[in-house]
This record gives sequence, structure tokens and C-alpha cells, in this order.
Amino acid sequence: MQVGRVYLDDVRVPSELDFDADESILYETAKFKAGVLRFSKWRLEVQSVIDFFMINMPKDKWTFVNAFKGKEAFLTFSKPDKTCTVKITETWTGMIKVAIAVGPLGETKP
Repeated sequence: MQVGRVYLDDVRVPSELDFDADESILYETAKFKAGVLRFSKWRLEVQSVIDFFMINMPKDKWTFVNAFKGKEAFLTFSKPDKTCTVKITETWTGMIKVAIAVGPLGETKP
């Protein structure tokens, strides 16, 4: 997959995926961008999408936290001030759907 486009300042997305603006939500202030961005595409391999994020997120200083893989794949990454969860689903018709959720990291109390 190609390097892709950048969304929310620091999340690269495969250029093969189509942005679904009507299904996405973005919250933006002068200091922070957050939201849930949705993408889709016919006939992509789930593993190639997973590989794209596993390779490219660290390039933008995201730290891998964990992954759950089954009928859906969930990849979680973090930065000191925010988290990112990538959900990858393949529908029975062969469409790949990707939801990327970025939000602030809550403060922990001692």
C-alpha cells in the first residue's frame, strides 16, 4: 500500500481507502483535533490494511498498545496526550470498512 494521506494531523491512512465524510465526525479546537473518521473500499485485504497501520503509526510517533484480531480487527495506539483505535471490518460483500477514533487521553489520578 502507498504511504497515504494524513488526517487529524498525525494519522496516515492508506490512499486506497475512500473517506466517508457523511459517516465521520470531527472535533477541533486551536490545540487539539479528535473524532471518528470512517473509510471504506472494495476488495482490499484486511491484513494489508493492518500492516499499513502497524508500519506507519510508529513513523508519526504513535506507540503500539495492543491488537485484537478476529472477525474484526482492533488496533490501539497512544501518544502522551491522546489515543487512537483503528477498527477494521470486512463485510460479507467484500467491502473493507475502517473506523479511526482519536481522542484525548484522560488524566490518571495517583
